[in-house]
Amino acid sequence: MVKLNITNIGKSVEVEEGMALADVAKKVGIKLKYSVLGAIVNNKAIGLTYRVYQPKLITFFDITHSEGLRVYTRSLRFLLYVAVKEILPEARLEIRHSVSNGLYCEIIQNGKVEISDT
Repeated sequence: MVKLNITNIGKSVEVEEGMALADVAKKVGIKLKYSVLGAIVNNKAIGLTYRVYQPKLITFFDITHSEGLRVYTRSLRFLLYVAVKEILPEARLEIRHSVSNGLYCEIIQNGKVEISDT
């Protein structure tokens, strides 16, 4: 058994060694405003597939946390990349820079930026 100090519930719990963080969140009944996206484990952002083998300090987070927003944004970037590769396999997606609360992206095919309304 491994002792985990979970800040979301304000207490320590013991779980089986090797348990994934997703299972830990379910077991202890973590309730956040939105779905749990990850956890801060000993001051480092970690995915929910991470398995615990030693005592840890854990804080689970959702999209309202700055790390949660980063996880969500990276997931959307990956989804966009997959969609572009499926529709235009020879094209290259470039995520250039942020614009207000969004991102400016270009799809480059045959050496030029492709913009189309069809």
